[in-house]
Amino acid sequence: MTYLSDQPPANGFDDSEIAGEVARLRVRLAKTEEPVGTLIDTIYSARSIKISLREISPLVGITENTLRKRYPEITKADELREISKNELSLEILVVIADAGEPLASAEIARRLSVHPSEVFSDVVGSLWEAGLCQTGQIANGDVMVSATNDTFVHLRTFLNRYFLRKNDSYLVVLDIGSLTIESVKLGVTKALSAPWSTYVIGPETVRLKQDSNGELLLPIAAPSVATSIEIATRLWASIVAHLDVDPAPDVQIRDVISPGGSIRIESEVLDRFVDRIWLDEQADHSESVGFRWIYHGGVTEKSMAGRCLKSAARALRRAAGNQGEPPEMTNGDAAFNEYVIARALVLTGPLEKIQKPTVEALNLAAETLGPFPGGRLGSFKSPMEEPVTIEEVEATAEDLERIATLAGEAVGHAVDQGVITVREAVKPVVVG
Repeated sequence: MTYLSDQPPANGFDDSEIAGEVARLRVRLAKTEEPVGTLIDTIYSARSIKISLREISPLVGITENTLRKRYPEITKADELREISKNELSLEILVVIADAGEPLASAEIARRLSVHPSEVFSDVVGSLWEAGLCQTGQIANGDVMVSATNDTFVHLRTFLNRYFLRKNDSYLVVLDIGSLTIESVKLGVTKALSAPWSTYVIGPETVRLKQDSNGELLLPIAAPSVATSIEIATRLWASIVAHLDVDPAPDVQIRDVISPGGSIRIESEVLDRFVDRIWLDEQADHSESVGFRWIYHGGVTEKSMAGRCLKSAARALRRAAGNQGEPPEMTNGDAAFNEYVIARALVLTGPLEKIQKPTVEALNLAAETLGPFPGGRLGSFKSPMEEPVTIEEVEATAEDLERIATLAGEAVGHAVDQGVITVREAVKPVVVG
């Protein structure tokens, strides 16, 4: 059985990272119709594990200065809160998971700006009874609290429950044609056992509707319309394969309904990168899509294109046996310098599939990232000679998206060939 905590995106995070992701998710959810606490409370919780207001700002779409003016209490260390036991339980788990070591209960209360009262002690006791924390007495009578393995399982389950089961999925509507609802139900049950089908939000949420032609409604936790259509198409092929229908009916998509109130932060450049990684239809690239969901924002599209390009350059270096890290791709000169290295590599066979799009992406970046075209070094001239003026350049949105697409293609080939893992290639792009 595959547990919710074992699925992407949560399974892509180490124990040391999962608390921060849950805290950031709660901040985002506070703005949606499915809140997990007030915005102020979720900000308090995030700040308890040293997530700054500067990082919180893009998650809520409010500038740092406005946050300070609108909610002055969030900057007051002595401002105590009263929150529900359920919220307090989760916030305690976030703090002890992030700490990585035992903490005194009084210290946990201080970090969360709550009173170390009997209610607090009761909540800690309930968590201990459920196996979600360990406790022990110390000399002054306080209780030391630390995380258990189940602490991290619980937080991963929370993360995925809200990413995969709330209002952030695309609803893909398929026409089932001449197939009966009963047969499609059977095919869906079998098809959803495939590993990549974890994108589909649980078999209990798949709906069939009877009209002149039946409909199959698939809620899919994908980062873009294109990816949701791709997943639905693959799932349909799997359904009809299990039904042994001849001839197999082609997929007919009636509609794709976008999320109602997405907590996903937009980046067309990142979408192009992640979508293009999916080259092999039979491969399971669920990690790449999972990582897309946890992008926190606060990065310009130009910087994001630079991250994508660096990932492709890293993959090419690994293909050539070079374990060194490429430079940050922040300007045309950095891209040009890496382009010279990449172009000179002599790779054969499948490895050329990694090199070609990487070289093309680096060349485009060298010409467009600016502030001047890469490699156009200045030189001394005689006073009698005409000086050469190099015009500044600025990448268009189309340039940045093309760079990301080419980078995604290179990374996709590298992943398919086992040169680099999805985690190594995609996570640095998303989280920096």
